[in-house]
Amino acid sequence: EIRELAPVQPHGVLSVRSDWAGDHPEACRALVRGLILASRQLHDDREAFRRAVRDHVHHVRVTDEDIDSLWQRERDARSFAVNGGFGGEHWQGALAMYESLHGTKPRFGDVSLVTVGEVLREIGLHRSHDPAPVASSL
Repeated sequence: EIRELAPVQPHGVLSVRSDWAGDHPEACRALVRGLILASRQLHDDREAFRRAVRDHVHHVRVTDEDIDSLWQRERDARSFAVNGGFGGEHWQGALAMYESLHGTKPRFGDVSLVTVGEVLREIGLHRSHDPAPVASSL
């Protein structure tokens, strides 16, 4: 099923080097805040999601029905990062797979998780089902 979704499913990962994040904490907080607020808008407003897809997805043709179906599936799957991303419970399978393949646990800097926590304290948790990431769970 993921192969069918991949051409139209919005996804991505954003990262910065830890030295850059340490030198630019305000930029990191502004970026995280903007991404969380954008995720909340897309989660809460089907029409905003439609506009975003129409404005930014040009490599495939999608109908309003496709967009609505995708929006509902993303909501049902708790895929919008309305509280800064998935919590540790979501990532446990992927982290276990990494460890089995590489023989070691992945290392994470906690700059991003600290920044997410700071932003969430500022703007509050979203009422949806998407849990906030917790540094200790990674």
